[in-house]
Amino acid sequence: MATERASFLRPSPDRGDTIAAAAVALTVLVAMVNARFGTEWGRGIHFVYTAAAALVAIGMAAMSPRPTERPAGWQSVLFVASFVLFFAALANLADLLGADDAPFGSSGTIVWVGLLLAGLAAWFATGWNSGISTLLCALTLVVVILAFIDWVFSPEEVDTFRWILLLIALGFGGFGAARRPSEPDHAVGFVNAAGIALFLLASTFLAELIVGAAFGGVTDLGSPVGSTGWGWELVIFAGSAALIAYAVIARQAGPGYLGALNLLAFVLLAGGPGEDGPSLIGWPLVLIIVTAGLFALGRGNSGTGAGVPARPAPDPSESPTAVQPRP
Repeated sequence: MATERASFLRPSPDRGDTIAAAAVALTVLVAMVNARFGTEWGRGIHFVYTAAAALVAIGMAAMSPRPTERPAGWQSVLFVASFVLFFAALANLADLLGADDAPFGSSGTIVWVGLLLAGLAAWFATGWNSGISTLLCALTLVVVILAFIDWVFSPEEVDTFRWILLLIALGFGGFGAARRPSEPDHAVGFVNAAGIALFLLASTFLAELIVGAAFGGVTDLGSPVGSTGWGWELVIFAGSAALIAYAVIARQAGPGYLGALNLLAFVLLAGGPGEDGPSLIGWPLVLIIVTAGLFALGRGNSGTGAGVPARPAPDPSESPTAVQPRP
């Protein structure tokens, strides 16, 4: 009987796309039922059907074939669906156990839910060489670290979380860069997580900018609009450049998009006029110098004709399609 149940959950690679579509439909169904009957049904009922759906998805993902290199696309869909359904089950479990506004009402709840989610994603990442699971694991750890700091230390200053996000971005980015030669799929997951952590850092300043603009030019912390600080602006700019450089070197699109997003945040934060009005002194002057230097470096000696030697024209007689003369 157990063998028959196991064979029922084992997905066939020939029907992988159909199984992935079914997993997506199951995830949407669970989300819709949870939203529509959130107050009509009891906590226990919500936990039972979300846990059952999560077990089905996780079982199919766990019994899918382990690839020699990277998993198939339909397997990645199964991993993501399993992660989402497991999160829904844990959220309902936390609500059933009496957590306040589960799962995000308490930092302690976020920590234990996040650790279980990170464990599932790490299992998929290591067992099936899943890059998307590595990204999900890294992003979950970002949330867990922030929640743990809030739970244990309860800091009152937002600067504490900014420094934590900076350390996370540096740690994940450095780890991803070091693992790129041996594990490129997993490395880009950590680099992407570093880019998201950097954007969360920038978002704390963007939030102050929006609040300050809405309430007379002064934020709720008493700082004037646009007072990000040159050091933090440098961090955001340098991190954006590093993300784009990684995208070019590793030929991965994700870090490039995140680098562009962080550059947009940098422009919004550093592009405002100073206390004495608009001026080219400061970041505009720095960017002028950087732009000129990069253009000069990129051109090299092309103007003198001593750059990269031109490739010799191919010999038509060596072409495989060339017509050979008859003897």
